[in-house]
Amino acid sequence: MTTSIVITIFVDESVPEDKVYEMTKVLWENIESLKGTHNAIKNIKIEDAVKNLADIPLHDGAARYYKEAGVLK
Repeated sequence: MTTSIVITIFVDESVPEDKVYEMTKVLWENIESLKGTHNAIKNIKIEDAVKNLADIPLHDGAARYYKEAGVLK
């Protein structure tokens, strides 16, 4: 059986861009240490973070990080 997990962090647009950028950056730069905490996240990939967003807009700070990481155009 394959287990998957979706992690979504919601922030209001009033949260400053630099704060959301930093939060997103810290999460992904430390993802390897988080992968060891639970089997459900051991295969998580940054590319999956921007797939299937549907109508959910990315905060400008998160979008900036994902663009810099090369997973968002």
